[in-house]
Amino acid sequence: RHTVVLVDVDLETAWSRLSSAPNLMAFGACLIVSWVASLQSRRQADLHEQLRAISDRAARAEATIRRLRDLVERLKARVNRTSASLSFLRDVATRLDGPDPVVAAEGAADLALVRSGASAVAIKVGAGDSQGLLVVRDVGTPSRPEPLGLAGADISVPIPAGSKQVGVIALWGVAPSAFDDATAHDLSLIASWCGEALAAISRPVGQTAGRKAEVR
Repeated sequence: RHTVVLVDVDLETAWSRLSSAPNLMAFGACLIVSWVASLQSRRQADLHEQLRAISDRAARAEATIRRLRDLVERLKARVNRTSASLSFLRDVATRLDGPDPVVAAEGAADLALVRSGASAVAIKVGAGDSQGLLVVRDVGTPSRPEPLGLAGADISVPIPAGSKQVGVIALWGVAPSAFDDATAHDLSLIASWCGEALAAISRPVGQTAGRKAEVR
């Protein structure tokens, strides 16, 4: 943008200089050039403003894309966890529904361990003096001596089979805040689920071979 400054020039004198055709043409050309320069300057200012708005919009879009990517990653991780959980539940259900009492007891112990957050779970079959240890899952202290006594268990859940009690699920290391009515209900369901398989043990409980498996 160009600015013309007239200093100490009388208006009449200045106008008299424009009386000739060449001076008028030069004056008109100056006006046109100034007008074009003004339009160009205004256009540049508008373009700078548009560029700034587009840059801000692009920055917001990039931030939104990053948030969406993070959300997708979290959703993928959740799907993977759900898939793993479903695979685990399917495996446990297969074992609990099977005819092998030891395999069913292992499935019940695994499910009870995950559901309660306990550090150790034991499945005992029989009653009274004839009660025997069938399966142990111990994630707290692998060197825990056997047999685990029911008197020291944090939670003991009877295993029913019809009208009879065929065993007990004993749990150690259960946080008080983790044991509520819902947990107690689920543990009772787990005990009922494995009761039929444990009731099918044909030999005396005291002679049942124990099996210990560590959860890694």
